[in-house]
Amino acid sequence: MSEVLTFVEDLLTEGISILPVNKQKKPIIETWKALQIHPMTLDYANEIFSNAWGIAIIGGKVSGGIECIDFDAHENDIDSIYEQFITDEGVTAILSNNNVYIEKSLRGGRHLIYRYECEGSRDGSKLLSRWENGDTMIETRGEAGYVIVAPTPGYYAEHGDLASISTMSDGER
Repeated sequence: MSEVLTFVEDLLTEGISILPVNKQKKPIIETWKALQIHPMTLDYANEIFSNAWGIAIIGGKVSGGIECIDFDAHENDIDSIYEQFITDEGVTAILSNNNVYIEKSLRGGRHLIYRYECEGSRDGSKLLSRWENGDTMIETRGEAGYVIVAPTPGYYAEHGDLASISTMSDGER
């Protein structure tokens, strides 16, 4: 079994809904809305991921409360902003508990992926900050949104294990 298919199986086993994507970061299946409610079967994943360039995970309830903070470089230097964020005392404490998976993205940005408890409805994706030229700097990927993850080409894990992140409280979030 390939590295990708092994990883796909691990994610599905952990209750994380996944989506195959092409090089343009778009889903390769036309009707993926059902995956926002129910993860695909392992048999279907083995079939469909053989033609995929990469893997995306779908946020929200379907994936056990997964959400992502997405730091986008867009040809800007996101490193200093990202470093300032992760060295915050509260963020450092959460990172030390391994509640967060961090990866470097294709264009030099970062994805901080975590699970959190939520009794009510979950947030969808939200814009948090823009670069001066109007491009997105920081956003969340929440309920029904998706984010590309390693081992997709150009994406690299930096901290934690996506298949085994623990759930933090809504207050920690």
